[in-house]
Amino acid sequence: MAVYKIVEELLRNAQSPAGIDRELVVYWGVVAFLALVGALLALYVGLMCSHVAAFQIFCQLRVRLAEHVAAGDQRAGQKQNGHPVAHRLKTSQNADKIIVLDQGRLAEEGTHSELVARAGLYANLWSLQQEAEGWRVK
Repeated sequence: MAVYKIVEELLRNAQSPAGIDRELVVYWGVVAFLALVGALLALYVGLMCSHVAAFQIFCQLRVRLAEHVAAGDQRAGQKQNGHPVAHRLKTSQNADKIIVLDQGRLAEEGTHSELVARAGLYANLWSLQQEAEGWRVK
């Protein structure tokens, strides 16, 4: 609307530019500028909200996939000969042997219950992940 008003004023006085109402053009120019800034701000807010929502959905999918894989391993009832790498400790808590690395070096090894009982690095990580289990991005 603001740009339309400016163009209308310029076309109305195209034959004699001295007759242009400068205050009207400046007023509608400021209105157009503020509308542009508002639209860009709304676009930015919309993009940020969609990114936060996408990140939250991605995290939930990752957690559900890890739980699904862990549940599938338990249902199969077979010994796994593989060597899975897990960052969520819940995924590997039923493993026969857990190896904990700290900066590339062996820090601890044992079963989940043995490592939690030792109160070492694994136990600390386990308690942090249990505490963070209910956290949600808002």
